[in-house]
Amino acid sequence: MPGRTFRDLLLSFARRAVSVASATVAVVTVFSVACSNDGHYDTTVAPESVARFSETDVTAPAQVTDVTITGDFVSSFTLSWTAVGDDGFTGTATAYQLRRSNAPISEASWAGAQIITGAGLLVPSQAGFTENLTISDVDRSVDNHYALKVIDDAGNQSMVSNDVLLPALDPVRPARVTDFAIDSVTSGYISVSWTAVGDDGVMGFATSYELRRANHAITDANWSSAETVPVPFLPPSAPGSRETVLVFRGDRSRRSYWAICALDEIGNRSPVSNNISLLTWHESGRTRTE
Repeated sequence: MPGRTFRDLLLSFARRAVSVASATVAVVTVFSVACSNDGHYDTTVAPESVARFSETDVTAPAQVTDVTITGDFVSSFTLSWTAVGDDGFTGTATAYQLRRSNAPISEASWAGAQIITGAGLLVPSQAGFTENLTISDVDRSVDNHYALKVIDDAGNQSMVSNDVLLPALDPVRPARVTDFAIDSVTSGYISVSWTAVGDDGVMGFATSYELRRANHAITDANWSSAETVPVPFLPPSAPGSRETVLVFRGDRSRRSYWAICALDEIGNRSPVSNNISLLTWHESGRTRTE
């Protein structure tokens, strides 16, 4: 291309990636191209040529080995441990994953343990500092095992930590009420009664009772979705005694189903009682209830 000059023109960038062991070397070379008067090109490597090196992170965080329970408050407790690093014991990790199970947690059982989502909100401290995490709404009627893994910014995970046990406080729940019944019905209230059960089966004293109603039969599976009926607080009687309470009957235009559960001091709930049903209708100016 005689007669044309390309001085001061920078052309393209060439990038070559060379993989060496665990390191990736990226070479970026800047060429300048000039055209002489005789039509020959002179290509030289510009001084701006740069070689960039980036290392893949293959070092996982160290294993946490000192998870302990430092506070136990029945329905909540606190776990503590010493923070490890991003690479072994060096640096700062990115995240924690905590899991629970009713059985001891190991590498083999890790995948089947339940993830505790709140642990993911804890930002890891620098290696060597103490971490504290409070867990709430714990079912203390069963044994709870906890363990954790540490994760770095490359997604590398540590080995599973030591397993720590939060033992059941009271593994026996109250017995099921089997004779829940309607004693009387008024225009706005119903009187219901049942035989008192205990704290552990039929032993001891239950802590409270919970009454619920719905427009369908109430079972253990749908108990939580049934409507809670306010019940005047009555200290539960000794097992075998007859309990009686007057409650507001609610919607009288359709059949309703009612059931009751007993609870102990740590929240263990008995199986759902037998159901009673109530239907009110109007006939020739008279109100009838069944």
